[in-house]
Amino acid sequence: MQKRAFSYVAAGIVAVFAVLSINGGVALTGSPYTIQNFYLAAITPASELGRVQQAGITGGVQEVTIEVASNGYTASAATLKKGVPVRLTLKTNNTKGCSRAFTIPDLGVSKVLPVTGTEVIEFTPKKAGRLGYSCSMGMYTGAFEIL
Repeated sequence: MQKRAFSYVAAGIVAVFAVLSINGGVALTGSPYTIQNFYLAAITPASELGRVQQAGITGGVQEVTIEVASNGYTASAATLKKGVPVRLTLKTNNTKGCSRAFTIPDLGVSKVLPVTGTEVIEFTPKKAGRLGYSCSMGMYTGAFEIL
């Protein structure tokens, strides 16, 4: 009886690790279909779903800040304009873990951020659609909608 219970527990643990590995791989492709995004959609009040923060434009450049924490990212804007240059400022404050390994796969951007400090990435969105970003392991994700 104990061997059977151990087998079920071990199989359950292996299944959880398989799901997490697949989720990480999907996140690294920039896909919106991740466990994190489904969870965020589930906990976001319906009144907030239609609200999208547009990036502010100063001197012809879209200014966006992402607060990088040990448990994920918080962006100051979710929408960018196509063809308008972007200055993306990444801020860390005693940040540990893989969230410091910031990537934007579609742009070929990969930066290891300091534990505390700022890093600036500049780019110009060329096409409309979703522009995903994540940590290098795909555990923490986010995206901009390019209009």
